Amino acid sequence: MTGLQGIHVIARRMGDPQETAVSAVSGFVFRNAGGGASDPARLGEFLIPGLPPGSYTLELQELDLFPVVPVRLSFLPGGPKFWREGSSRQDDPTDSTPIVVNAGQEATGIDVVCNGDSLGEPQEVPAQEPNALPDAQVVTLPAVISGAVPDAANSTAGPPISTEADLQDVYAVDLSDWTVVTAILSAARPDADLDLYVLGEANGKRYPEAASAQPGTPPELIQERLAPGRHYFGVHRAGSKGSAYTLRLLATPAPLPAGGLDFNLVSYLLLGDVTPTSATARWHTTGDAASELYYNRPLQEAGSTAREQDHTLSLTSLALDGPFPVEVYDQGRGIPGTFGLFNLDEMAASITPATAPDPNGEPTIVADSSASSFGGPGEQQVVVRLTNTGRGDALQVQIEQISLPAGWVNLTDQFAGGALPDTLDAGTIGAGGAGALVLRLVRARGSAAAKVTVHGSYTDAAGTPMTF
Repeated sequence: MTGLQGIHVIARRMGDPQETAVSAVSGFVFRNAGGGASDPARLGEFLIPGLPPGSYTLELQELDLFPVVPVRLSFLPGGPKFWREGSSRQDDPTDSTPIVVNAGQEATGIDVVCNGDSLGEPQEVPAQEPNALPDAQVVTLPAVISGAVPDAANSTAGPPISTEADLQDVYAVDLSDWTVVTAILSAARPDADLDLYVLGEANGKRYPEAASAQPGTPPELIQERLAPGRHYFGVHRAGSKGSAYTLRLLATPAPLPAGGLDFNLVSYLLLGDVTPTSATARWHTTGDAASELYYNRPLQEAGSTAREQDHTLSLTSLALDGPFPVEVYDQGRGIPGTFGLFNLDEMAASITPATAPDPNGEPTIVADSSASSFGGPGEQQVVVRLTNTGRGDALQVQIEQISLPAGWVNLTDQFAGGALPDTLDAGTIGAGGAGALVLRLVRARGSAAAKVTVHGSYTDAAGTPMTF
């Protein structure tokens, strides 16, 4: 068992549970937006102070995205439950044991075990060299891996990680279902600086999922709910000194609730096929839903009653004096916010219609990123504008690489997970026109700005390949 960070823990006084109810967030003293401790034993710790005397129940709930808390929100395996004496992974979630709190008393040792399956005790696994990519060592979770990375040649500092090739040791795991994995990397040498990275894999390509790169090795810790499929845990020597290390990979099955999510979210919105009079909106939702979209000036509605996850709608009769807004909606849930009900099921951007291309004009696609808050300071909607600044039409525009800023994750990863598609097809972006890619990001750690970088390709009218 390991601590679970980012869970809502609520004490309710028996007799008036709706009036005297005080809560905390587990792991709030562990690494968070303001710093925090590095001791893995504090990952699931919670403290509920100032309770009036009385008898209380204690319950676990999954946090909503609002109000914002300084730690990353976690999926609650097994769903909400109460604490009872002798808490176990097979409890009746409604069964509770009262906790009596007297004036001046501190009640300690209240440990709640999430409901769910167990994968057993971790197995000891020795590292088998060489195990750098593409020859990662395959291990079965849970596991405790013993390995070592050597000192850098000539005592030079290890290179900063820029590609997966910079990882010295890599371990591959195959997950058959959603799983909360807690990875803890400890170095035997106190002055060594080893970092920990997690990569996912989709369609034969690997992509970054999480990282812990604190100065030194305090130890490094990553806790993520990972989707079914293959994932890689990589050890990187950030300094000149190598070290023996221990990598604990602890795992708890965390499948979706029966019946799936009770709400939908928009994963991304792509606006392309931009001509002087038309465009196309494509977006993905976490569950099947009807399509609903507003666009143009004056605003007009388009939609479809077909329930699906991948949505495509044509936007016709565009206003000539763009840019103009495009807003897509899904059947999501409202979250109470400062100014009333805030819908996470809405995404918005703008389109600039194209103009007639010049004869023999050359296209030039320029991508730029801007961000705006859609909730608290840790939630940002990022719009990547794809603008054709040239005088020729850009054909077969494709986004082939999306790089999220360090410490940020795609909003829907927490609920439905998986990587964004390897390739997003924006079609044609005519001369002077602009499409967009819209994402919602949540800060998991660090202080990097929410700036997204994309790379891709397109051709001119003659078929000449170009990149952006």
